[in-house]
Amino acid sequence: MGRGVVFLAAAIGLLLAGCVSPQSNAAARELGLVESAVDGDTLKLADGNTVRILGINSPEKGQHYYNEAKVKMAQLVGGRVIELERDADAKDQYGRQLRHGFIDGNVNIAIEMLKGGFAIVYNYGNGKARYMEEYATAERSAQSARRGIWAKGGQDACTSCITLVSLQADAAGDECENSNDEYATFRNACTINCNLQGWNVRDNSSSHMYTFTDFNVAAGAAFSLRSGCGTNTPSDIYWCGSQGSCNAVWNNDSDRLIMANKGNEIVIDYPYAK
Repeated sequence: MGRGVVFLAAAIGLLLAGCVSPQSNAAARELGLVESAVDGDTLKLADGNTVRILGINSPEKGQHYYNEAKVKMAQLVGGRVIELERDADAKDQYGRQLRHGFIDGNVNIAIEMLKGGFAIVYNYGNGKARYMEEYATAERSAQSARRGIWAKGGQDACTSCITLVSLQADAAGDECENSNDEYATFRNACTINCNLQGWNVRDNSSSHMYTFTDFNVAAGAAFSLRSGCGTNTPSDIYWCGSQGSCNAVWNNDSDRLIMANKGNEIVIDYPYAK
């Protein structure tokens, strides 16, 4: 029996059993048979399509909690017929379908991932996606309980030392020409010196990431991570990450600064919006 026949039989069976409905929410839904979990936010369907679950961003390969997030997603949806709900955008630039996902009628897959600390909230696509308030609430519950990626296991003695003092996301004038006026300032609040080698700072999408090399922060000292290029000093570090003409990192209207230690445990989480 081919995959398409298996999918159709499973879908019809669930509909007849009253388990799912293509109109079970305000927005129309479609059915999809999950073949596998690519990672903690992406699914491969039996019909060959790839689905990027909206509302979340899970750790990338090589990052802390990547394997756990992938396993959790597989446990939730692997081999199951799920409901898929479109939002503003049907597909992303990689050709993946953008969908909210549901199991067992109205159990939101993204919320389950967020509550367990397997992902962070991420508004993928254009405009404000549906259910963002519910997603934020689920994320806060994981943060409060220090579940999953929010757990601080003490892999680095300085995990509780480095704090965010301020973030200037909107540079004066042209942000591409004046990208060094876009910067985040951090402080070592402890009485010990901290070496940040292997630590990283990234934006909400993780498309921009800066990884520290051998950089020491003296006890009580502050430093700024500037988006442009320059010569590093004890008080100023330069991201200089663009392969093109613009080194700007932070969105002016809304974004999220995430700092992780060398074990990729989240040390600072700073979302902002105008």
